[in-house]
Amino acid sequence: MIIPHFVVDDQRIDDPAHLTTSGRIRLGELALMFSAVSMVWEFQPTSVWDNSQKVWSWKRPSYVGTSIQELRLAFHRAVIESVGDASVVAVSFSGGLDSLAILKETSKYCSLSGRRCVAITADVRDDCGDGAFETAQCLIHDLRLNCEHVRIAPEAAVNPPLWTPVGPRLEAMPNLVRAISDVARMAGAQIILSGDGADELLGTPRYLIGAFCKSFDKPRTIRFLKIVAHGGWNAVRLEFIALMTNLVPTRKAKALLYWAANWPDLCSLAPPNLLSAELAASTNEWQRKWVTDRITQHADNFTSWAEADAWDNVCPMDRLPDAGGVHEACPFLNNNFVEAAQSIPLECRFEPRFESVYHAQKGLVVSLIDQQDISHLPKSKQIFSCSILGQASDQDWPVHAIEVGLLSPDALRDCYDMKLRLRIRAVEEWIKEARFRGYKFVP
Repeated sequence: MIIPHFVVDDQRIDDPAHLTTSGRIRLGELALMFSAVSMVWEFQPTSVWDNSQKVWSWKRPSYVGTSIQELRLAFHRAVIESVGDASVVAVSFSGGLDSLAILKETSKYCSLSGRRCVAITADVRDDCGDGAFETAQCLIHDLRLNCEHVRIAPEAAVNPPLWTPVGPRLEAMPNLVRAISDVARMAGAQIILSGDGADELLGTPRYLIGAFCKSFDKPRTIRFLKIVAHGGWNAVRLEFIALMTNLVPTRKAKALLYWAANWPDLCSLAPPNLLSAELAASTNEWQRKWVTDRITQHADNFTSWAEADAWDNVCPMDRLPDAGGVHEACPFLNNNFVEAAQSIPLECRFEPRFESVYHAQKGLVVSLIDQQDISHLPKSKQIFSCSILGQASDQDWPVHAIEVGLLSPDALRDCYDMKLRLRIRAVEEWIKEARFRGYKFVP
């Protein structure tokens, strides 16, 4: 289990509506959304409600014991479990590799079980200027997928996601997530599946040279080294340092070196200048403790930088409630699939026989798709940074966040960081609705 749960008055809850029983929102907890830790990992660290807690539980990955064949079976079962009793299944399909794996498995299962499968694509242009819908349409045609395909124009996505007591929504393009839910509902779907979690859970971590050398795996070692070298001097330097840490006598020293090399921005934490002085001080104190605890966790549980990197990719990870009126599920985050994925040796995530660097680094995801389809698969990751950051240019003054005492108006005037501006907007919209509903904000 890698997704957190909530506790209210010492009782675990499944319905987020129960978080609001106190009617009080703690500004100190909400301020953590602007900590460097939260900005880097893109998660909400704690529950913002009085008398409640957000509990992060985890099991140390074994990285041994599961074969690729067993992973495929776990994936098939995860899709079936996610579909449940739904007669119409929607898939949020961007045209990328992860959502393609979900769509292919889902459409196949729907065809065999007499269900309808509807692929929904928000037609956003990637950084290369390619439209997502055309890319997705070509894949559906080339792989002969039995599904309907619906396009969403970005300008039609005008409604924000449903407000949730869990906290501000941190999706990159929240209105598009809501639009996908609305289209799925109009298509009669009872469930929406997505490829969320695949990058974090199945992607190739860094620092695998040592593992490849130990296993005398020459093809993997050579291919991996070529890819690392293509990444530039810093990537080569870090791989070399990771290899040398095998000579470090203690796990704690190895963990400290890992943190200093990989998270330098989190080694000297400064109080967030957007917050009031009191909130900035408490936030800084919290994140210093979080970093200390994280280093201890690495030292106690991981013997290599590769293991620590793989874990940092997947934890912490949030999962927000449904954006609209249709339930959403992520087969890659199914508990049984997570356990299977974290029982595969890390070095098996890298597949040197694939010509594309992207396919080699996403070897496990590619293995979930029929091998005869490899030539049709996308050979690079879709990047939508221009579309995402474009949202930050049109932003209202965060009146509500200022009035409740969360943000400092003086610091806001000099805020030009686009990622931070998107976070401000998400928090402002959440506070606005919370105030409308009559909830109180307390220190």
